Amino acid sequence: MEKLDERLQCNICFQVVEDPVRHLACQKVFCAQCLNILLCQSATSNCPNCRSQIFQEDLALDSNIETLLLQTFIKCTCGETVCYNIYNGHIDKCEAYNQSFRFMALKPKEKVVNRWTFNCPGCDMKNLERKALVEHFSKSHRGFSGVCPVCASMPWGDSTYVSSNLSGHLKTRHNMDYDTLTVIFTQDYSLTDEEILKKVLEDSMKTC
Repeated sequence: MEKLDERLQCNICFQVVEDPVRHLACQKVFCAQCLNILLCQSATSNCPNCRSQIFQEDLALDSNIETLLLQTFIKCTCGETVCYNIYNGHIDKCEAYNQSFRFMALKPKEKVVNRWTFNCPGCDMKNLERKALVEHFSKSHRGFSGVCPVCASMPWGDSTYVSSNLSGHLKTRHNMDYDTLTVIFTQDYSLTDEEILKKVLEDSMKTC
């Protein structure tokens, strides 16, 4: 069994990284899902590698790693050589691998919705971060009617509700990253931004 390339390995689950997010402060790469789960479950938003506090501006999707995942191959215990981008799926079904050994740290099985990037409902643009999505709509889709991909990714969102002016909706409702609000203030994605604000105000009154 070949050793995984550390550049392409998540520093939380230690499997091949999926939807790679780099923490610019320490340059370590994590699966977006693994990092979301860790930050949501933790009382503090600290990096699992360097332990410094994580801020939204210090996280970035790593397109270079995504390219390497498509171009790099590894030999499995079963003898088959597979591309890194399908390796995790391969070992889940590989009898030879499962009969030999497993990593001590396995990828969490909990399914977490991707709230890092969004696909544009107005064209074929994909993997847009929240800010890029807002800017893209302002330039290319003014007056467009459609379902807000940010709202649809939230537990309280309605994936069938059509906004008559999606560009205006995005500017008004999504002028900051929702991950920042939930991680810093509540750890709860089920709350709307109004409920988060109410909770923050209530907590601030208790400390006065």
